[in-house]
Amino acid sequence: MKKESQNPNPEMALLYIGAFTPDSPEYRNPGSSTAGNMFQLNFLTALAQSDLPNPTVYSYFPVASFPRVKQLFFGSTTVRLGNGLRATSLPHLNLGAFKILTLGISAAWRTFLWGLKNRHVERRVVICYNLTAPPAMPLALVCRWMDMDLVPFIGDIYVPGEVVKDTWLRRLEFASQKMVIPKARGLLIANQAIIDDFAPDRHALLMEGGVMDDFLRRFERKPKLPDGKFHVVFAGQLSVLNGVTMLLDALKLLDMPNLRVSIVGGGEYVDTVRKAVAKDVRLAYLGLVPHREVMELYETADLLVNLRRTDYQTHRYVFPSKVVECLATGRPLLSTCTGHVEEEFGEFVFKLEEETPEALAKAIRDIARMDPEARAERGRKAQEYVRENKTWEGHARRLKAYLDDHVFAEEMAA
Repeated sequence: MKKESQNPNPEMALLYIGAFTPDSPEYRNPGSSTAGNMFQLNFLTALAQSDLPNPTVYSYFPVASFPRVKQLFFGSTTVRLGNGLRATSLPHLNLGAFKILTLGISAAWRTFLWGLKNRHVERRVVICYNLTAPPAMPLALVCRWMDMDLVPFIGDIYVPGEVVKDTWLRRLEFASQKMVIPKARGLLIANQAIIDDFAPDRHALLMEGGVMDDFLRRFERKPKLPDGKFHVVFAGQLSVLNGVTMLLDALKLLDMPNLRVSIVGGGEYVDTVRKAVAKDVRLAYLGLVPHREVMELYETADLLVNLRRTDYQTHRYVFPSKVVECLATGRPLLSTCTGHVEEEFGEFVFKLEEETPEALAKAIRDIARMDPEARAERGRKAQEYVRENKTWEGHARRLKAYLDDHVFAEEMAA
């Protein structure tokens, strides 16, 4: 239900600066993250339906840098989102470090103009998605100068030399994040370790992922129809961090003629996956597909997998938001113990505690041999937990309470 007023709370103005594209084919490209896109679009939809003011929205539309993409400069364009909000893209030079520099300038300038326009509003809140693109340091400086509340959502922090290269730019990004996090007025996080390691004395709101109520209704009491196959679905970036190579190696160890494995996503291991498909008829690669097709794939699944590796320091500062989405489907989920998976979701998932192809193959084989009703019961319990604790509508209510009880209350006390 849409709000009748554009701003039901005239004492507050809200600015959102993100890194997402509209969910339409012309914007879909290897430089964008489907999970990150859906996270932000659902978050904005929840804000638009909540008691918080409708946000002004600016976004970097993620795209690979020149020369992988031939366009050297991207201007500003405004598009209407499916939730009734409008998003304006940030102009930037699409070339190496100049991309980050110009994104930072664009975001800071837009934030300054927005703050000036809303200078008579008592509470001006700036929420940014992650701290790297656009970079948060210019935003932090503008917010501090204009006495606005910067509340970043921190979904991932990459340690230089692990998942990303150890370059001067990555080291600068990491250092600037360490500076911004403890000084932000509020913090939204995907993983508790971010606070433990970078700002242990601060309050933060955990928001690692969520689903809309209509997503739950789609999968409620809709079991997978038996077809004689055991269908495993992997959806995500095709990277070592996400475990796709471990899955391919495990498949070689599984003598299960009725097994079917579907992989969707993009990334550096696309060619590796395609070569594996050519050698194994049980394996299918569907490429980058719209989210609605991912949901259709979930409906046919006997088992979903989240294989985020934990043998990197980086794993402490990331959390796969798809875990919540997978649990919400009511389908069984096999997951590594990344982040707080074991602590919070341990009773709802099948845990992969040893991250080897042999252990993964054994886990898939054992789950396939289980009584289907026992598998389904675990999925139903997971779905109920998500309904009670992880909907985007619930996150929006908790965000409002967090702003009132911590950000604004601490600001007044100071």
